[in-house]
Amino acid sequence: MASESGSLHVNPLASPSSDFYRSADESSIHDFLCIAGWAEQYRREPQAARAAAAGALERWISAGLPFRKHHSVRTFDPAEVVNFAKALGMRGDDDFWEQHYVATGRWLVGELAAPRTVAPDESRCFSLRLERTVNLGHYAAGDRVRLHLPLPIEDESMHDVHVVPDVDGATRIESARIESGRLVATVIVPQEKIASIAAEIAFCHPERSERSERSRRTATISDLELYLRPQEQLIKITPRMLELAKRLGVNKNDSLATMRSIWDFFFEHLALGVVHYDALGENPLDFAIESGLFDCRLGSALIVALCRAGGIPARICSGYALYAVPYYHHWAEVWTDDRGWLPFDLICWDLSLRGEDATWTGRFFARIDARMTTERLPRTFTGFPSVQFPDAWHVLSRPIQNGAAFGLFSVETGALVYEDRLALKTNA
Repeated sequence: MASESGSLHVNPLASPSSDFYRSADESSIHDFLCIAGWAEQYRREPQAARAAAAGALERWISAGLPFRKHHSVRTFDPAEVVNFAKALGMRGDDDFWEQHYVATGRWLVGELAAPRTVAPDESRCFSLRLERTVNLGHYAAGDRVRLHLPLPIEDESMHDVHVVPDVDGATRIESARIESGRLVATVIVPQEKIASIAAEIAFCHPERSERSERSRRTATISDLELYLRPQEQLIKITPRMLELAKRLGVNKNDSLATMRSIWDFFFEHLALGVVHYDALGENPLDFAIESGLFDCRLGSALIVALCRAGGIPARICSGYALYAVPYYHHWAEVWTDDRGWLPFDLICWDLSLRGEDATWTGRFFARIDARMTTERLPRTFTGFPSVQFPDAWHVLSRPIQNGAAFGLFSVETGALVYEDRLALKTNA
């Protein structure tokens, strides 16, 4: 566990879970592992990839991975599965983390960055279908409810955004309008209490240099003050946060030097894994420092809090990574006076094997690849109207044709809360 000074005494990824969280069925764990460790093989040989995932799970059970058994059915905590496998890898006792999990991440990044036939100064354009399915079991059939679907934010980072809502599906949609970062639809709750909204989406990404120049022209003092607020969702600047920012030398006159110090802190003292949000407590960022564990959302919030604690404007962004296996993701943006908003994505922690491979440590330091950004807090957000969140939940992914589905499910009942299905139609 991390001490007050932030030094890591034991691997937080090895911390045990409890039977309460071990409620995901074995098949859903295999689905996730196919995406996490065998995505490239799954496209060619899905059965072989699934067999490899099942074999890995059996290997971890033999190594001590806990599970719950009820009527001969084994159920697992997805967070515990990932953290357990990564902990084995960090000890050198299993090759999944390095040879499959990290290798898959590098393959996805490399495939998106592969040379193109267009000129390097031209935009990169994408076309996809995004569908969100929501459990409305807490409403009566025939009720009118509002649902939101994430949409790309059209600004300096994306242009030529085109959205065509799908109003011809099984769910009855009374109205739909497009707002910044979301599609807002009024739907009629069907008898089965499961409703879906979808859209065909296309957009283009300009070069990063052009985006930075536009950011410098459009940012104002009032804009920047918004991104210095001491409290915002997970962000809370506590005395511990102020002390850590001081110790790391956070300096509002040199944002990049500050970020190098913060970056080093993450690689030296913390571990990227999966967290249970119901266990975070009143001060989630203090939890991250104390436990030594963060995920993409918690890590991004910690970057933002440390920057704001030293007077540097910073914000959290989220959206969809547009890889061959897309996924929902969070990263941070930090303001620099000379270059505008710069992105920082802590997925480098895994890609670089916790900093052991220097070629990957800075891959997403002050730059990222193409993303479908849908939220830039606190101004632009999707929101979840009409969605009833349980006290504790799992996030599970599964492969679909030309993409992936990522859903949130109740830990206690296993019921669907909502699921997004993103299928890439073109990636040119």
